[in-house]
Amino acid sequence: MKYVTKIINCIIKPTLFIRLKSQSLIILMKQISFGLKNKDDFSDWEVGPEYEIHRLVGSGSYGSVAEALHLPTNKRVAIKKMDDIFADSEDCKKMVREVLLLKAMNASSYVTKILDIITPKDLNTFNDMYVV
Repeated sequence: MKYVTKIINCIIKPTLFIRLKSQSLIILMKQISFGLKNKDDFSDWEVGPEYEIHRLVGSGSYGSVAEALHLPTNKRVAIKKMDDIFADSEDCKKMVREVLLLKAMNASSYVTKILDIITPKDLNTFNDMYVV
């Protein structure tokens, strides 16, 4: 029985330690990605004068989503910033497909609607796309 306990301790404790370490790493990563952002952190978001960004809602493999206010209508909206859309042709196709599908389903009450696609300042050199 003494040997069984030692074997269990050798196997389970390191595994538990690794699991706890990875869970705390995941929690730390979530705190960083969903951390408090102030308006200064959105200086690289080119959304124009019609929108006022308040906070980061989330981020994923294709970009980040922020909560914003549409100033002319005083309506809360979400803006998705798709970063560096031309870096990979497959990713670019997926992003275009996502926008086309959402546009096609705009009439549905079960799907998030696309209200606007913000036109970039320079159509020849833009890399990021903003979907409201």
